Amino acid sequence: MRYEEGLATLFARRFFYMDQVSLAHIAGFGHRLPDWLSSLTPTARAQWLRLFEVMLTGKAEAIEAVLRLEREELPAAKRASAEQEDLPIEDIVDALALLGRGDVVAALHANALQRRIGRDASSLTMRAALTLGRIGNWDHALEILELAARTLTNIHAEFADEGFLWTYAYLHRHVESVMPVLARMPFRTELPHLVEARAWKLKAYRIRAGVPGIEVPVIEGEHVYGYVEAAAILAAAREDDPAYAELVQRLRQVLQPRPVEFIHADRGIGFMLDSVGADISKATARVAASRKDYAKAAAHARMPSTNILIDPAQHVIHAFLEEGDWRGAADIAKEHDPRRKKLIAGFDDDRAKQYVELYVHLAFAAAYAGDDAAAVAFLDQAEKVDRAEGDRDEDGLPGSFWFLRHYTHLAGAAEGLLPRRYLHLLGPKLYFL
Repeated sequence: MRYEEGLATLFARRFFYMDQVSLAHIAGFGHRLPDWLSSLTPTARAQWLRLFEVMLTGKAEAIEAVLRLEREELPAAKRASAEQEDLPIEDIVDALALLGRGDVVAALHANALQRRIGRDASSLTMRAALTLGRIGNWDHALEILELAARTLTNIHAEFADEGFLWTYAYLHRHVESVMPVLARMPFRTELPHLVEARAWKLKAYRIRAGVPGIEVPVIEGEHVYGYVEAAAILAAAREDDPAYAELVQRLRQVLQPRPVEFIHADRGIGFMLDSVGADISKATARVAASRKDYAKAAAHARMPSTNILIDPAQHVIHAFLEEGDWRGAADIAKEHDPRRKKLIAGFDDDRAKQYVELYVHLAFAAAYAGDDAAAVAFLDQAEKVDRAEGDRDEDGLPGSFWFLRHYTHLAGAAEGLLPRRYLHLLGPKLYFL
């Protein structure tokens, strides 16, 4: 499938999102947009093209003016409801990022913070910062975060979104430039223990990245949140260094398993969770992946586990993906098919879904690295399993629409019409654990 063909098909299926319009423009297909948007009403089509035109070259204030005009053109009932909300900046963040207008995203965010003081002022902060961070535009992502930190006493951030910020900063090798900023952000200040936890997280990432001189003390007794991750990483990174033999032994003595029993009464099941053991497994996987120690990574992936939080093979695969090493991840994935895992009694069987998601991740990782043939092969395999074993959508095909979109993006990268850095935004978010 050619990229132009894929975009045309998406529009024909009424995939009307502004980021899709941006993709058409940057690929040189802007002249086809009036035709591709022809199934919209004349009024709606004119509104889309008007907004997109100002997004291409206009300043933040001009874009806001068009958004206000669109709100005024709504039917009275809808307009009254819309006026209770701020301008829908979140709806166009991805499209602006794809157009290379991170400066405008930062300006729109600054204006929005002034309007939203007293309301949920930080929802746009995380959306804008994460979008720009995923495509590697960290200068404007940090501008957004630092302004929010100066303006707000609390940046509401979902745990997952903050985790993704750290993950993409590591993937893009910004351990020393971006991560110290993330460590001091006022995310979820209602949870003060997270401040210290971020300091430990920064240590863990620095050790993982090979930054010299990072130390972790031996702490007996109760551990603050984040300490175990840093201690486990240091122990894994220094275990073969005789100079650290005593420290590694002492760290491992304090990193004892701390199982907690969970009982799910509705399903009639109970199980033990061991977060310490999980952190130790992840640390081993991450250090092996960062050093490209494929033999050690493969050996760790084969380690048995009876704890549902500890899946060594999954930890190794995710660690390689976070390193940008899709080949390392693929080698482990071949040997450890999620569909062959033992089904845990009382839990839904989502093993086929896990397989599909994994191979979609591999496809985008390979495409980002420039191996387009491998990317298509991974996506073909994901679609094959999805068709045979996945849940059906309303068309009778499991995930058919999303696979069309994925194939379209891979085609754009292969043809040189879609910058590969955008694949991190258009594909699935990287795993983080």
